[in-house]
Amino acid sequence: IAYNLFSILIQIVTMILSCYAFWRITRSLRLSVLSTVLYMAFWYRLMDFYFRGALGEMIALAFFPLLFAGLFCVLRDEYDYWPLLAAAYTGMLQSHIISTLFAIAITFAACGLWLTALREQKRRQALLKSIGITVLLNIWFIVPFLMFYHNMDFNVKVPSGALQCMWFS
Repeated sequence: IAYNLFSILIQIVTMILSCYAFWRITRSLRLSVLSTVLYMAFWYRLMDFYFRGALGEMIALAFFPLLFAGLFCVLRDEYDYWPLLAAAYTGMLQSHIISTLFAIAITFAACGLWLTALREQKRRQALLKSIGITVLLNIWFIVPFLMFYHNMDFNVKVPSGALQCMWFS
């Protein structure tokens, strides 16, 4: 029951965040609702929800529209919306590391596409504020994670006969 309630809560939060994010981008209620319906019906999200049960990734996918809205607003001269980026990065970092890496790659790609827009100091400051606030909010998680990752032994030890049995059986 707890898993089902939590999954429903994730879906509700995803709808709210994506509707708000798409409204920030389109400035149209109809387009934001249509975009939200399309995002909620995205096949990868549905696979995560119904078949994989990947709760961390489902939570991270709730924050992707917020990331796009934050990047869009900052790169479109709405500098006061940098907290959207910090909230999106924090939500992703706390739920799914791989999605956070994708978000960073998306941010670099967007900044590369709008390189001329980054010449303006206010845009750079907005991006740096969002990065700084994200790091400060999540330092309690980032430092132990990096220490664990650095000290982790990634060698997989398999008994010598196990591979022969697996390959030749």
